[in-house]
Amino acid sequence: MFFVNKKFDFLKKILYHIYMTRNNKKQFLTEHNRLSPPNLQADMDQLLRFKEEKKPLLKNNSWSIDKIRMPFISWLISLPKKKKNSKKQKKQIFKNYPETKL
Repeated sequence: MFFVNKKFDFLKKILYHIYMTRNNKKQFLTEHNRLSPPNLQADMDQLLRFKEEKKPLLKNNSWSIDKIRMPFISWLISLPKKKKNSKKQKKQIFKNYPETKL
């Protein structure tokens, strides 16, 4: 019984691997976000930008998690950081300008 369960686990892993290597963009993005920390999670817009910039990687339109994920992470890291609107922005300083006479 134990041997049979072990065989099924092995087959499940192989089937999962085959499934994940032949997935589409949405599945790739879902799997990437599941495996990534919050600072490396992406959205569909970023994925489409990556596809446009890295066309040679995706010439057969295969979104293999094994093949594409590391270049995608490198590309994400190289993007400029977005500045969020925070309350810690510099305090605005208002200056009085000299009055003009008409």
